[in-house]
Formats: sequence, C-alpha cells, structure tokens
Amino acid sequence: MSKKYTTYFHIIILIFLISICIWDRIINIPKFPFNFFYVTQIDLYINIIYYILIIIVDFNNLNPKLHYQKFFNFNFSLSFLVTIMFWGMLIIDKRTLYKRGIHIPFSLIFCLHGGVFIINICEQLFFCQRRNPKYCSIKLYFIITLIYTFTIKLLYDLFEIKTYPFAFKSIKLMIGINFIGFITCVIGHYIYKFLSKQKKSLNEKEEELVSTEIS
Repeated sequence: MSKKYTTYFHIIILIFLISICIWDRIINIPKFPFNFFYVTQIDLYINIIYYILIIIVDFNNLNPKLHYQKFFNFNFSLSFLVTIMFWGMLIIDKRTLYKRGIHIPFSLIFCLHGGVFIINICEQLFFCQRRNPKYCSIKLYFIITLIYTFTIKLLYDLFEIKTYPFAFKSIKLMIGINFIGFITCVIGHYIYKFLSKQKKSLNEKEEELVSTEIS
C-alpha cells in the first residue's frame, strides 16, 4: 500500500473515531455521566491518540519507532477485549450492561464495540509496514488490570460511582470479570503477534520479488 493511501486511511479513521466519540458523548452522557471510566471509552480515546500520532509520522515522513508498534499492539489487544467482553455479556444478560428503559442506537453500539477492532484489523493486515515487529510486555496488561480494578473500586468507595453496577454486588465478581478481561487482552496480544509475523513474511516475500525483478 502506497504511503499516500495509507495516510488517507489514517485520516479517515481518525475522523471516524472522533465522530463516534462526539456521538457517544451526546447520547450517553445524560444516561451514564461517568462513562469515561468504561473500558470501551478508554479504548476509543487511546485509539484516537494513536492515530493522531501515526498521522504526524505520515506527514513528516518519519519511520514509526518501536514504541509506536508496542502502542498499536496494546490498542489492538484492548479493542479485542472490548469486542469479546461486550458481546459476550450482552448475550449472557443485556441487563448487566444497560438498565431497563435505556435505548442506545445499535449502530453506535456496533461502532463502539466492534468497529474499532475491525479498524485495527484492517490497519494491521493492509497498512502496517513492519519488518521487525516489536510487542509490549504481557506484564503491562497485568499491571493496568490491577490499576483499573483498584481505580473503579476506589471511585465506588469514595464517591459511590458505580462504573459497572452489576460487579459491585460482589468484590469477587468484579475481580473475576477483570481477570477474564486480562486473559482476553493476552489472547488479543497473541493474535496480534500471529498477524504481525504473517505480515512480516508477506513483506519479505514482496521485497524478494522486487529485488528479483530489478536484478
């Protein structure tokens, strides 16, 4: 994929993510005034930051450094977590996510809990040019899981903010769900590693073909 089209793709994605963020703010803030503590929204913000950074890299003709690769690895894994956990809990019991009487457009639900992951899949398969993939440490997911668990518990104890109301019925339930989230992130991490290796092999084959044609 040429550099020009890659940049166009990143700009379109950034506009999409910001639009989804604004749409979510308009519709959800009256219903969930503290929903910026949800993993879904955190994932959305992190992806916006990533694509802003990568567009800066594109426009300045810079080579993405290793920390950008690790950052995208984390993005990818987190968006995988959001997709799997949300639709899993929705299938098990919709009331664990939305109280009775609350209606949110399905298109917004899909964009938030699946659309971001689809974007990251496309980025990984078609637009990333990684010759020597680098990955963030699994310890990072574990540390962030602990920090997040502590934060939402502290918000509840100090300000009675229930980020996930169903989880506060039992501290064990909250810890259990966050632990499942950690495992899901790790699975996403390994999916990313697998796709990265496939992309690296494809890039190497393309380079071999080009060098053969030139010679």
